[in-house]
Amino acid sequence: MTQGKRRYTEQEKADIVDRLCMLVADGNTLTAACKEVGVSRLTVYAWRQQDASITKRLDIAWDQCLEVMADEVIEIIDKTHPGQIVTVEAGKNGKPTKTTTKISDMIEHRKLRAWGRLQLLSRISTRYGRRTVLAGDPKNPITNLNARTDYSDEQLLYLIEHGKLPDEPTEDPSP
Repeated sequence: MTQGKRRYTEQEKADIVDRLCMLVADGNTLTAACKEVGVSRLTVYAWRQQDASITKRLDIAWDQCLEVMADEVIEIIDKTHPGQIVTVEAGKNGKPTKTTTKISDMIEHRKLRAWGRLQLLSRISTRYGRRTVLAGDPKNPITNLNARTDYSDEQLLYLIEHGKLPDEPTEDPSP
């Protein structure tokens, strides 16, 4: 049995948008917020296209979400996260001979969590990303003198297989 499209009254729509904005502003993705509220993302996208005020409210909530994510990065970096580090030593036959367990700060785990959030933030908002602006004289534009695009098919195959080009002669070998 197929379900028809659910029609929402203006009051229901307003209540749903209010709840979505609260959830997104608290750090949830729009997908998670839609699941919590019980409305399809496609419905919300349609509402955004139909009503500029909904778009504006959700954009403001998204900006607040970015601030929450930035705060999470700071917390991840500043707060230690103790965990178990298990080291297993193998003997000559490959079977474990010694296992040691150490309680320590999970620094690599924290780095990964912070890095992932920073990557997401930098893609979503220019406020959190690194930007490099290259500018030059319009009469003398910046060029990459090392860039080469005239590789032969053989050179490209070699490059793919070996990760580098074969050594090229520095002098012309012809007499």
